Amino acid sequence: MAFNGYVNTARCAATNVDAWTATGINTTTNIQNGYFVTLGDYQLSSGAITEFVYNVTLAAASTTGNWLVRTPEVGYTLAGQLEEDPRYFINAQGRPMQLIKPQIGDEIEVTVETLDQAAAKGDYYTLVAGLLTKGSVTTSYTCFLCLGTHTINIGGTDVTTYVFRCTNN
Repeated sequence: MAFNGYVNTARCAATNVDAWTATGINTTTNIQNGYFVTLGDYQLSSGAITEFVYNVTLAAASTTGNWLVRTPEVGYTLAGQLEEDPRYFINAQGRPMQLIKPQIGDEIEVTVETLDQAAAKGDYYTLVAGLLTKGSVTTSYTCFLCLGTHTINIGGTDVTTYVFRCTNN
């Protein structure tokens, strides 16, 4: 079984500022942690807000104001709850997911599943269909700088991660 994205947001302002957190839902596809989305409207019924949950879509290229998917990896089923490897978790379509809005200077740590290709120190990444994609530095849309690689242990296995600093959003 293929792994899904893993993200660590411990070095992000949103861990201490509730205004930079939100709840989203996507009814068309599963979304991995570490992907980026764009907020739509709140859940509505005849123009009235029924839930403070945003409809979200995968972030498009050349945009700003994007939100990072970061849901605690608790499975929806008993088997999912017993799984110790967070890379088996995925945000199922139609289920609420936790979002944070990266601020300039925030650092995220992700596994390769959230990238179009492995990164190296000094590489810049932007977004295409919610995925971090190698590109060039920009101040026109969401952009991250790779600070280097790191190794974490997940389930007794050393896993390479990539640490990025937000340079624009």
